[in-house]
Amino acid sequence: MGEDSASLQAGAAEKAVRAFLRQHWPLLLALAVLLLTVYTLRAISLRWTQGHLVYALDDAYIHMAMAKNLVEHGVWGITADGFTSSSSSPLWTLLLAGTYALAGVNTTSPLILSLVSACLVLVVAYRILREFQFPPNITLLTLLGVILLTPLPALVFSGMEHALQTALTVAATFLAARVLSPAETPSHRGHYLWLLSLAPLITMVRFEGMFLVLLISLGFFLRKQARRGVWFALVGFLPVAAYGAVARVHGWPLFPTSVLLKSSFSGAANAKLLVRHLMRQDFFNLLNGDHLVALILFAILVEIVARARGERAWDTQRIMTAIFVGTGILHLGLARVGWFYRYEAYLVALGIVVVACRFKSLARAAPASPDLKLRTFAYKHGAVFVLVLSLSSCLMRGVKALKDIPQATINIFEQQYQMGTFVKRYYQHSTVALNDLGAVNFLADIHCLDVWGLATPEVARMRMQGHYRREDLARLAVKSGARIAIVYDMWFGRVLPSEWIRVGQWQIHNSVVVGSDTVSIYAIDPSEAAPLMAHLAEFSAQLPADVLQSGPYVEHVRSPRY
Repeated sequence: MGEDSASLQAGAAEKAVRAFLRQHWPLLLALAVLLLTVYTLRAISLRWTQGHLVYALDDAYIHMAMAKNLVEHGVWGITADGFTSSSSSPLWTLLLAGTYALAGVNTTSPLILSLVSACLVLVVAYRILREFQFPPNITLLTLLGVILLTPLPALVFSGMEHALQTALTVAATFLAARVLSPAETPSHRGHYLWLLSLAPLITMVRFEGMFLVLLISLGFFLRKQARRGVWFALVGFLPVAAYGAVARVHGWPLFPTSVLLKSSFSGAANAKLLVRHLMRQDFFNLLNGDHLVALILFAILVEIVARARGERAWDTQRIMTAIFVGTGILHLGLARVGWFYRYEAYLVALGIVVVACRFKSLARAAPASPDLKLRTFAYKHGAVFVLVLSLSSCLMRGVKALKDIPQATINIFEQQYQMGTFVKRYYQHSTVALNDLGAVNFLADIHCLDVWGLATPEVARMRMQGHYRREDLARLAVKSGARIAIVYDMWFGRVLPSEWIRVGQWQIHNSVVVGSDTVSIYAIDPSEAAPLMAHLAEFSAQLPADVLQSGPYVEHVRSPRY
């Protein structure tokens, strides 16, 4: 009897597994493709980074450094010296800190968290497509599009919060559309509680989440559900207000410097300059975000067709489209696109899901009226044309990302990782002036003068006011006791003090992510020039062979002693 029972249980389990595979094979296959892609790219990267796991952006190490200091010193900052408002994603920094508290400080946690977040994007997208009863083959094609066109592998290797932001954005958009739909059922009313729980996470994961919170709140007001709208806005903006209050207590601006210094408000001393900066940034976004612009234009054209056919204004799919279009326009107008595919990635993924949902509506019969029929025909074919352009642009972008990922990790390994290793060996616990501070502060324990402003509020304030001068930087360097500086010359022009002594330069090739292919190493105090030269000469043998070394210290390398 026992054997028969066990056999029946095994048979039932096997049937359940087969049923699960038959039902969810598009999702499982898409997850397998993502995992295999990440594994392959990681293997390629490790071959060129001497076996070190290196991320494609130095910004990942900013979160890692802050998480390390939070766990080891109880300090929310780039260094252990004190609070710095340098993280554009408090939620991601907290998640990293949680993994460090459990498993110790390591370099693997960001990759695991990013990969799990990317898988979550596919799960959320799959859930939406199943809700709209898409055929399995179309579902698989859409999920593969999300992987390649977003592109998810680039977000994984960034080691940052963007994949999680994407998952939260797509989920919140769908839930909001369900709640705002007139066909709301008791189960949909339960969706509001889930949506409310996502509101603070949306803004904590990236401050651009305020665009999404604002639009969903507006939707509630338009639907004459003011109470829900107020609650959603309050819960969504609460983390932003709380973070700003804490920052102000510590003498920092309301928003993180990583947000302010990359915005149009940086350096805008008056309204005229602000408008000029906004126009310049918007032009850049339109030029470099053509893939996103085309997705938005397609969505608008489909909505025109839907309106001509008399479709319900508050249909779930139409609400999702409106949220996507509104958020995309706000992002293009006030935020940034680009920088290794990440800033607009959440909108590209959302746009792909929206496009898949709305494309079916183009195949429906045209209205009976000849005039409407003609106009609908024109809009439909215009939408298809725009969609082909958009998907072509996204496809080229996705293929380029697969090529760029290994090279980006090589860039960071040959530049920022070497900077961090050098500083840890020779200047541990010293004060170092930097403009790229992530890897250096994660790998080494130093006092940091951030000459670009992310971790030094005086610099941030001067840059935002447009009054950052050579004498200011020289004064701050002396005040902080900085011994050396490792910076990009091209970022500063005449701001670098003339009394600093450039001892050497490292130049990398095939740059795809770093701010400059050449980093310069300076002795801030003349007495530091000789020791710095000796340290660089000794360290030169450790540098990757592809790094071109130049400057006075190279003569030391050629001497018999070295």
